[in-house]
Amino acid sequence: MKRTAEHRLERLRALRVRGEAAQALGPLMQRVREELRQVERKLGGVGAAWARVCPAELAARTSVSGLSRGVATILVRDASTKFELDRWLRSGGERELVRSCPTTLRKVKLELAGDRAGGAEPRDGEAGARFLGGG
Repeated sequence: MKRTAEHRLERLRALRVRGEAAQALGPLMQRVREELRQVERKLGGVGAAWARVCPAELAARTSVSGLSRGVATILVRDASTKFELDRWLRSGGERELVRSCPTTLRKVKLELAGDRAGGAEPRDGEAGARFLGGG
């Protein structure tokens, strides 16, 4: 009987698949940290300026998507918010944002979040969750 139990145990040991040793999370975390630093450098404080300048009721329905060649792209949850933001930007909000932004900013482009390929819509209270340096 003892031999049968040993035999079963040996058979189980032989069948057990040992995968490669789990890799440490350190290199992965380092890569993610570097990617986040790149995003932070790319946005260059636009997110923080947007959070400071944009009216709170509108900022809650937006997120800063990117900055390219002096044009900040803001994702907007719905058409009515986009309309309100457009009116606010044209009435001096864009000028105020350009002045308060630490990087070169020429203009602001508004995009509906659902229109972007693969873009998730910002949820209420999520303003700043898609950029670093603000919130």
